[in-house]
Amino acid sequence: MKSFFSGALGGFLAIATAIAAIYIYQENEKKNWAAETPGDWTGSELRQLLVEIEQYRIIFGHYPETLKDARGGYGGIDDGAIDCECTGDYFYQVRDSSQEYYLLSKGPDCEALTSDDIFPELSQKEVDNIGFRYPEIKIGSHSAGGEGCGNV
Repeated sequence: MKSFFSGALGGFLAIATAIAAIYIYQENEKKNWAAETPGDWTGSELRQLLVEIEQYRIIFGHYPETLKDARGGYGGIDDGAIDCECTGDYFYQVRDSSQEYYLLSKGPDCEALTSDDIFPELSQKEVDNIGFRYPEIKIGSHSAGGEGCGNV
């Protein structure tokens, strides 16, 4: 009987230790996310969007019309107006050939295709193997692309 209680107590302590370790790990991850700059988070999110867009193309044979479509109609992408703190407000446009697209995060000016936009960081090999293209930016101009926040 004594060994049963010793074993049960040992098992309970092992489970409690594992739960505590998971909690500490999650709290550290939250702190790491909070410590990243908005640009770092936006870059990670842009890469994730690229993956979702390319997966959509593989499944359906063409690029999605909107980012919302790429995420299955959900996932925090709003096709309507978004508050104009635009880092993290995404612009997505399939090009006329429908084999290429633009994807970027609007910068502080809340306009797409201007000099302050944030793009996913990709190697040339990655760019050569997917439909993403870096758009031509009109430096100092806000007339090159979408109007205001929310054009995804």
